[in-house]
Amino acid sequence: MTRLNKNAVTRMVYSFHLPENNSVFSDEMVLVGTPQKRMDNDLRLIKTVDTKGNVLWILTNRFDLEAEEISYMYRSRWAIELFF
Repeated sequence: MTRLNKNAVTRMVYSFHLPENNSVFSDEMVLVGTPQKRMDNDLRLIKTVDTKGNVLWILTNRFDLEAEEISYMYRSRWAIELFF
């Protein structure tokens, strides 16, 4: 799980349905890279907001978890890193 750079090139393959009243506003299967230099694997791109209202683009290969769970895990991990 990592944050995606804003200048990264992605192409949406599939958009997952999200439940109502969710902190995640986008959940997609994407390909990362340009047509000349692209990753072979599909990845999951989750767009959510942090506690300050900034948009986070989280990239992961975990398709077995709910988008809300991944968003929570990333925010929790980031809080730990800020502690140190």
